[in-house]
Amino acid sequence: MSEVSKLLEPNNLILRTRMESVSKECDREKVRQDLVDSMEHYQGVGLSANQIGIAERVFIMYEDINTRKILTCFNPKIVENDKALAEKFRKKDLTKNYSGRSLKDILERFDLKNYQDPDLEPVMFPYQRLYFVGPTGFEYKMPYLSPNAFNINNQFGEGEKSRIPLVGGIVDELQNIAEGIQNFANLGTQAGSTYIERTQYYQYPKTDSPIEVKIPLYNTKPATYQDVCNNFKLIFLLLYQNSALKQDKLVVEPPCIYAVSYTHLTLPTKA
Repeated sequence: MSEVSKLLEPNNLILRTRMESVSKECDREKVRQDLVDSMEHYQGVGLSANQIGIAERVFIMYEDINTRKILTCFNPKIVENDKALAEKFRKKDLTKNYSGRSLKDILERFDLKNYQDPDLEPVMFPYQRLYFVGPTGFEYKMPYLSPNAFNINNQFGEGEKSRIPLVGGIVDELQNIAEGIQNFANLGTQAGSTYIERTQYYQYPKTDSPIEVKIPLYNTKPATYQDVCNNFKLIFLLLYQNSALKQDKLVVEPPCIYAVSYTHLTLPTKA
């Protein structure tokens, strides 16, 4: 195993320099091994040579993350792309920050003309790469028969302070001064009392509302022996993938994170 290379800082010039063809002097096997060792050390799923200070046009990635099969690409180039998808992304500015809730902002963010299948890519953009994950290859299709599609409960309180310490500190100090002045003024009167309402902060939820799916698994007639085996496999896989997996004495792989989507949504109709 070669020495693990340190990842470059994002503002490093080499990360902004276009890498030409791999040089003739490049020791391809050594470069590949350096990339593999560094990627595994940082627990990544892919790594480019310039990210660890090697000025060569090469990157590696897991071709199959389950078997840890690694694909090495020297002098990579795009030979085919999805023109429809590329055009869709070209027309959209997914990095745009929609801060308002006006009609204009909502129309820009959502495709309300197609109500059955709204375009959620701009909405989900802030969550992309929030978790460093890779696909498991497992997909589950289950009927969702619950009458409740969404359950939203927002709370505001004094527990959470401003995410910007300086601003939050200034606001708190001004409120403390106002309360002190008011308390001093109350010393000269016995009639009634005063109350200064403090700023309420949004209580960001620590957990999301659960999505409860109930499906019957029949192990009696007319179910066959193969049906019973399939039911067992389904339960086993769900339990296994939703349990922490200890890799060694130090590393623990967390349970799977699921992307949930509705393929068909039946809306209530008038009688």
